[in-house]
Amino acid sequence: MTVPSYIQWFIKSSEEFKTKDGKPVEVWEFRHNNDETILKEWAWCFRQNYLTDTELEELTVETDYEGRKSDYLREKIFPDECMLYKNRPPQDSIVRIGDFTELMVSDFFQFCYEKQFWIPRTRYDAKDNRNLSTKGTDIIGFRFEDSSMKNKKDCLLTVEVKANLGKTKDKNKLLAAIIDAQKDPARCAESLAVMSKRFFREHKSKEFVKVKRFQSRVDNPFTQLHSASAVFSDHNFDREVIEEIDTSTDRLNLKLIVFHGDDLMNLCQKLYERAINEA
Repeated sequence: MTVPSYIQWFIKSSEEFKTKDGKPVEVWEFRHNNDETILKEWAWCFRQNYLTDTELEELTVETDYEGRKSDYLREKIFPDECMLYKNRPPQDSIVRIGDFTELMVSDFFQFCYEKQFWIPRTRYDAKDNRNLSTKGTDIIGFRFEDSSMKNKKDCLLTVEVKANLGKTKDKNKLLAAIIDAQKDPARCAESLAVMSKRFFREHKSKEFVKVKRFQSRVDNPFTQLHSASAVFSDHNFDREVIEEIDTSTDRLNLKLIVFHGDDLMNLCQKLYERAINEA
């Protein structure tokens, strides 16, 4: 897979962060800009996580959506821009925010992280309800040391992602990710079972074998990397809050990563609109 150009916008901070109990926190800035070429490419890559161009064509031809691909994406595929509540103003869609940040962090681990992982994107292209988040581990990745797929150094990655991109005051999303990540050992087994069954049914034998390799640690030992990640717009990013976190109850030795960038809520909405309108 070609590395998307927008990956260059991930810049590792030189600042050193530590939690209250001394655990290091890796911080990355997301320095995006208005480069039309990069944004156009990113929007196309982003849309492929939900469905391919070929699928979009076949699913709309000879239907009420023929010639209306953008309407199909907006009404049938992507999460709505806002959530509507009785007697309350519209709220930014937490599902759209969740998908956006999970896919952003997935790309980081696949293309930018020091030891890159293969990360299947199976959570977004087969939703029963586009306005609900898929259950299970947020991100699962795989890294192989060699072609044998039996190396004890092969690694299974799980990542719990939380985000605060908008106007809410909750700045402690990293702590929320740490707490929820403790559930990942149980959730991951279920997610792997769903993933392997899907690849088997789709006759994707290479992908099926890769996932199956990590479904029996007793017979085929491997290493694991668990991470808790939080994504913030700059106005919600608070170093003091992060440094007050106590991780002493963390049972997984989580790798803690924080991402922040300028007005990521606006970027999220604009990326979805590009993905819709440029189809």
